[in-house]
Amino acid sequence: MTTINQLWEKQLQLQNLLTLDTHIQLIANVINNSNPQNILDVGCAQGDLLEKLSQRFPQHHFVGIDLNEEFIIEAQRKNKKLIFIKSDINTFPKSTDKKFDCIIFRLVIQHLDNYQNLFNILKNICNPSCQIIVIDACDRYELFHPRIPLFESVLHQFRLHQGQESNTLQKLKTFIQSDKTAKIKIIQDINKPVSNLRNKNILYKVLMNSVRILKQYYSLDLNLNNLQCELEYWKNNISSEGTLGMLFLQFEFSKTD
Repeated sequence: MTTINQLWEKQLQLQNLLTLDTHIQLIANVINNSNPQNILDVGCAQGDLLEKLSQRFPQHHFVGIDLNEEFIIEAQRKNKKLIFIKSDINTFPKSTDKKFDCIIFRLVIQHLDNYQNLFNILKNICNPSCQIIVIDACDRYELFHPRIPLFESVLHQFRLHQGQESNTLQKLKTFIQSDKTAKIKIIQDINKPVSNLRNKNILYKVLMNSVRILKQYYSLDLNLNNLQCELEYWKNNISSEGTLGMLFLQFEFSKTD
């Protein structure tokens, strides 16, 4: 049986094929404009994002954290000049006195539900004018033709399971606007499709692997055979298309006086 770590590793590889280059360009634009010296990647997985960023910005200092010890070991093996730490954002401040000029949350903010706790932590590890980058999926642009109703119902079931009936980024922006304990300025707020995905085989693998993760890791009651039949029908339809959406939020974070 495939382990959950193997499923997550496969998902990361497939997602990177579809979205990593787009995400790197957006993050690189922020680095070029604000020139942060110390950059933290929260939920860095196997370090693919920081590996590519460090190649483009060799004079900057990069740190990655992730709860998955196997991912951290692999990230450090591939990138010996970078720093990777087994930790989550909640416990990380206890293991470092380092301050950061840019903090990246790529495909991870949907798993964090206590924004008050998150912002309290950020206040302790951010330098003045720290740039926070949030990148995540956008349900509005997850569009498929022809429709794949079983899979769409699974996504809805998962969002209910996670308490995510409303847009993740909108919830974050609402919190930002209500937080009076920090000076926060939203710099960029992008909500758009990443691309019209012509490589249906990769997208099919992403969707099918997502279903397996939802069943095995989140224990959702799913009929994998029916879902696979529906997704294969979509993939093999000569006119089928798929689009993945992206949420990109950049805000500047500094403590109040």
